[in-house]
Amino acid sequence: MNVQGVVIVVAALLGSTGISGYLATRPSRSTREGALIDQYQERYAEQVSEMKDMKAGQAELEKRIRTLERRDISYRNYMYTLIKHIEEGVGPPPPPMPSDLYS
Repeated sequence: MNVQGVVIVVAALLGSTGISGYLATRPSRSTREGALIDQYQERYAEQVSEMKDMKAGQAELEKRIRTLERRDISYRNYMYTLIKHIEEGVGPPPPPMPSDLYS
């Protein structure tokens, strides 16, 4: 074999080794797709969990709002009772405060 032939063979061996080495270290397409699917599934599970927590928090806030609205109505009704008491000229003592306003 002449020098030119040896150079061609060596270059071919080095080239094929480099390409096959690169391909061996590169993850296969199905592995990359599987990893992406796993990441998406994990993120979806996190979002579902966050959504449940948000709904629970929203329910708690709605409960507090209903309680405060009932209390506001009770205060307003008591205020009107006091105004009526004063307008009628009835002296002390004022009408008793409703028990639900003590809490």
